[in-house]
Amino acid sequence: MLEGTNLIKTQALGVDFYDATLSGACIEAWNIDSTTKLEGVNCTHIYLKYGGKERRPHSGEYAPREFTKLFQETLDTIDIIFNNGLDWKAFIIALDKVQVENEGTQLSVKSVEQKEDGLFVVRVNVPPDADKVKLNDGLKRIHDEIKSFKEQRKDEIKELKESMSEMLASRPNEHIYGDKIMGDKHMHQETNKNYNFNAPFTNFVDNIEGNQNNFFSQQPQTLAEAAQEIQQLLKQLEVVNAPTTVEEKQAVVNQVIEKIYENPTLKSRVFGALKAAGTEAFKEAVDHPLVNILVATIEGWRES
Repeated sequence: MLEGTNLIKTQALGVDFYDATLSGACIEAWNIDSTTKLEGVNCTHIYLKYGGKERRPHSGEYAPREFTKLFQETLDTIDIIFNNGLDWKAFIIALDKVQVENEGTQLSVKSVEQKEDGLFVVRVNVPPDADKVKLNDGLKRIHDEIKSFKEQRKDEIKELKESMSEMLASRPNEHIYGDKIMGDKHMHQETNKNYNFNAPFTNFVDNIEGNQNNFFSQQPQTLAEAAQEIQQLLKQLEVVNAPTTVEEKQAVVNQVIEKIYENPTLKSRVFGALKAAGTEAFKEAVDHPLVNILVATIEGWRES
């Protein structure tokens, strides 16, 4: 009798559940495959999440043999539950990274379902012999790490804006030029190079995120340098992965973007070059066929 049992992350490969009663059991992230026998299971309802949450069916009871039929069809999938929202771009990167970490294991998204209170369930197709627990944990961990990293960057920009607002309020009649604060008397001499404290503050702070006029960077940020580094990254990853399909090319691009975000200096240089020179100039500077996909993806990240 397994009625009401907690089967979270249970390894049930090769287990014969014939004539077992699973009514009220929690099967969150349990590991079953084609060798698991569900024929003859007695079950009126189950829970997909601990604590009596995510009941299936939502109301009523399973008809005889209905549980077996439904779950036999999902043996080669895993359900990943996100309680604090889903960052889709972070998940796609996680999907690519987990495939590489697991020696090219083929994974694909079958469905995405949004629940109440910001809860998402992503169902992923996996090979019959895959370690579902490992894949589930890996996808969720990497997604959460990337999501947290992006949120941290937003918090840092917010703090920077607040500190700059205080500084601007204390010097309302001064201007910034280079990395120095200069008085009004210099404004007329360097009209085209000054940033007026009284100008829209949003435009001023946006420049701080990484263009060639970044006043707080000690390293020169040029279009040529950024283009050269990105071109080398694309070529290196292309040799390793040898992409031919659209999906494979996007996977290479996602890896490049991940490396950009892992390297603050490179991120600043790339974003600076894009903002200072524009996307078209950046594309022309990077001699690689994947640059169009790369720039489009970066723009999507910056807008998220």
